[in-house]
Amino acid sequence: MATFTQGILGGFSGKVGTVVGSYVNGKYIMRSLPQSYKDANTEAQQAQRSKVSLSAAWLTPLLGYLRVTYKSYADTCNISAYNAAMKSLLTQAFTGEYPDLTIDPEAVQLSAGSLVAVYDTSAACADSVMTFTWTDNTGTNDASADDIVYPLAYNIASGEAIYDISGDSLREDGTASLNLPTSWSGSDVWNYLVLTTADGSDASKTICLGSLTI
Repeated sequence: MATFTQGILGGFSGKVGTVVGSYVNGKYIMRSLPQSYKDANTEAQQAQRSKVSLSAAWLTPLLGYLRVTYKSYADTCNISAYNAAMKSLLTQAFTGEYPDLTIDPEAVQLSAGSLVAVYDTSAACADSVMTFTWTDNTGTNDASADDIVYPLAYNIASGEAIYDISGDSLREDGTASLNLPTSWSGSDVWNYLVLTTADGSDASKTICLGSLTI
């Protein structure tokens, strides 16, 4: 039902026959109704929707992390960090066939860039503290001592992540740590590292250190 505000010839809001009236930015707008659309709901469409849903659930605990690790890429490509991460997940990290789709944690990229990463990486956990170590490779290509290292521990089963985006861990340090919740005891935790330049203008690809049962 439509509501007329200035008589039969005035502006209106609502649907009348095949047109719809609305009031936008101080003006009355009239548009035609879209033609009916029948969603075929093909298996390919269902598979894509499933991928998007799984990706959204996987990325939601990491939003603060992604805003840092995908910042340079997002700024360059005029895209949000979340959408950049979503695109990467959808195209690179899925295994299996619908409806048995899964995300491979080792294939996930939580960053994009050309900055040289660190190597000889490892992760170990004791007393609910995850310790990350790596070899300082300062001077290799564009690697600088003050490049920032961002560690991440992800309890995928519980949908919880712990990460450090303070900027306190540097390439030259060779180590970083995260305090994990004691409730994670007995859980499989996936561990990642990403580096950025000190000014955030570039990032490394994501280093996956595998999972640990803590």
